[in-house]
Amino acid sequence: MKKTLIAMAAIATTQMAMAQVTVTGELGYGYNKIQAARSATSTSGLMMTDGEINFKAVEDLGGGFKVTVNSAVQLKGRDSAMKARDATIAFLTPIGQVTAGTIDSDSEYPRAFADAKISLPSDKQVAGGDNVDVIAFTTKLGPVYTTLSYTEGGTQDVLDLATALGAPMPAAALGLPSTAPFPSTVTFLNGGTARNLSPGGPGAGGGPVQITSLNASYAEGPLSVGLTVSSYAVSASVQDVAGAGLFRSAYDGRVDTSVSGAYNFGVAKVGVGYKSRSKGWGTETEAGISVPVGAFSFGLTFEQKEDDTKTIGDGVTAGQFESGAIKRLVGAGDPTLYLGGKANIGDFVPGLIAADLKGTAKRTKIRVGVDYAFSKMTSLNFSYGTYELGSAARPMTALGTKQASNMTTDEFQLRLMKKF
Repeated sequence: MKKTLIAMAAIATTQMAMAQVTVTGELGYGYNKIQAARSATSTSGLMMTDGEINFKAVEDLGGGFKVTVNSAVQLKGRDSAMKARDATIAFLTPIGQVTAGTIDSDSEYPRAFADAKISLPSDKQVAGGDNVDVIAFTTKLGPVYTTLSYTEGGTQDVLDLATALGAPMPAAALGLPSTAPFPSTVTFLNGGTARNLSPGGPGAGGGPVQITSLNASYAEGPLSVGLTVSSYAVSASVQDVAGAGLFRSAYDGRVDTSVSGAYNFGVAKVGVGYKSRSKGWGTETEAGISVPVGAFSFGLTFEQKEDDTKTIGDGVTAGQFESGAIKRLVGAGDPTLYLGGKANIGDFVPGLIAADLKGTAKRTKIRVGVDYAFSKMTSLNFSYGTYELGSAARPMTALGTKQASNMTTDEFQLRLMKKF
């Protein structure tokens, strides 16, 4: 019996050595103050700012093969909803690594910046994205890592457009009356059938946009540089949708090129990045610096995306709208935008132009912060950020409203962060 127990213990020990599971995470709590406009009333209060649990399992298969699984869950307290975060499985081989899973963002915005020690909300990103499915192959060629990736989903720009095309929206937001007998929301239709072109979901072809990217990065000593080229295509699932030209004109064949670099001078680390986007999309620029001073670390970042409301979608002519391809129904009982099809009540006016549905005004974000490290796992952070949305080059005249201009948001945050 004793020999049997010893043998079982030996087997268990061997299996544990081959398949190791680690749990890490972080919790942050602090005081937040947000002012949507400098003349507006601010909102402030205590809040759980961060909360994430990460599970990682690694199994060594031998012969240079290894499998790694990562799964993260966002949990900010007992009264907050659990939210799935990145979940990936990676298969390492002697020639490279294949990674597949679902990640938070497919943004190919350059990431080799100064890593300033600041913390700000994710919804204030200059460029971001929804959860997307991804598969990628990474290999090392000398000192250069090369990755070829394919993602299915949508960028934040796609989400904005999907909202405009597919989801019910408050009538007031469209400049339409919202009190009886008018409905409080406006639904966008395609021939009388509701459409929702949001990324992902069953039967959505993985989302309206697929992105194929080639990335090369080099990091040796104090220098790191990166280059990414991404090509966009529109999913076949939306090719036959009336109004799909709005997608195709802006996304099909779009190419993004990102270049970035960072250098650690010892006393400070400086990083810059630039992203160009074809088909009328605005360029993006970022620069940052971080300076360590003892237990303190100071950081400053600047990000900017240029206005692209004027050029995006210019390939869709006004004639397509006037001929009935896309029109807005104006009626007391049913103010609805029809994408194709015929209405039986009300009268028509020229519908939305493509520029009304795509593109954003110039965005600028400046952030500054300081960290004090009590240890490698515990820190106190103070940060300030200011975000500005400029005037659109082309106002939303088709909706009878103009896009708000020069909207400025200020935010302050004091946060205690504990990692484990």
